Amino acid sequence: MVIGLVGGGLALFMGLAISNIYADFRRFNLVSERVELGYDLSTQMVILQRLSEKFIQEGDRFSADQIDLALEKANTVLAMLEDDASAPISQRAGIMAVHLNNFQEAFAEVKRQRERQNQLTNEAIHAQAELHGNLIDNFADRALGAESAALVERLRTSLLQIEGFARDYFDSLDNALIRQIRGNVRQSQALIRQLQALHQEDAFAGLLPRMDASILAYQEAILEAVQRTRGYLFLVNVVMAAETYEILYQSERLAEELRQEMLAIEESVDYKKQQVFVLALIGSVTMLLLIVGLSYALGRSIATPIENLAGVFRRLARGETAPIKPGHEAGYELQELSRASEVFREKMPKPSNYWKGTAKLVRSWKKRSRNALRHLKKPTSSCRSFPALMA
Repeated sequence: MVIGLVGGGLALFMGLAISNIYADFRRFNLVSERVELGYDLSTQMVILQRLSEKFIQEGDRFSADQIDLALEKANTVLAMLEDDASAPISQRAGIMAVHLNNFQEAFAEVKRQRERQNQLTNEAIHAQAELHGNLIDNFADRALGAESAALVERLRTSLLQIEGFARDYFDSLDNALIRQIRGNVRQSQALIRQLQALHQEDAFAGLLPRMDASILAYQEAILEAVQRTRGYLFLVNVVMAAETYEILYQSERLAEELRQEMLAIEESVDYKKQQVFVLALIGSVTMLLLIVGLSYALGRSIATPIENLAGVFRRLARGETAPIKPGHEAGYELQELSRASEVFREKMPKPSNYWKGTAKLVRSWKKRSRNALRHLKKPTSSCRSFPALMA
């Protein structure tokens, strides 16, 4: 029973320890999965930044759709990170969710700015340039002097230069070209004022104020497109880049925290494994000692009464008549055997009586033998009477 209790307690404790180790392994797998999710989120942020730059350069809808898909996947990864996570991990994931939301809002603004910039460059600027060119052509169709014709040609040249500078700016984003555009606009305004001075009394002089307004509207369209370009470039290169960097930083911190948690789990598992090993060793030694001790005690409890009985029977064999007193340690069966030996001892005849009876029997036998010899010596005796005489 003692061995059973000790073995049961040992098995229960080892079962609990193994259960705890299994729980730690499950938690280790969960943490490792979260580390993988953190790496996936970092990868998605790198992809988002690359797609954003591609969208700025090309402006196609395919890149925007890819960014939307990457944002959706990043939000899914964040939701998986926050699901059933510990407080520090949930807090870190919440910070990352805020930055990801900021990134998403910044990209939405980038798309609006980009679409407005495309509209300005593809429609508004072209329309204003065409309007200003038509006004110059209408004014040139009038009967003009040589000086006015030269001024009109200079206006056309300035318009062409403005168009070239605007196109080059949107390709290279060189701010020096904006200064060139502003200079050409001022030059065009100066030429228009010179034409106004030459044609103050002409009926078609009303075209000149319209030309001045159109060149200003042309410049405003270009500058608005420039501002839109600078706006979405700022969003992409500063705001979105900062949000991306912050998310990557938080991902690295999250990975480090998860790595520390994994190390703590590994140490806990190693410690519990050592505990189980030590406990198994102690339990094995204890069980062995109990088995040896109980076996020795059981053997002695059987061997001692038997040795005592053997001593009793040896005394009986020697003819001793001392009463048998079985020890208290003898069992029921051995006590019964002791009582039986005592009854045998009591009923056994004493040695003195035994020897007296033996001597009497020997004398009777000698007497009968002598009588039988006397009868044998007589000639008339018959051999058939020998058995009777012996009887």
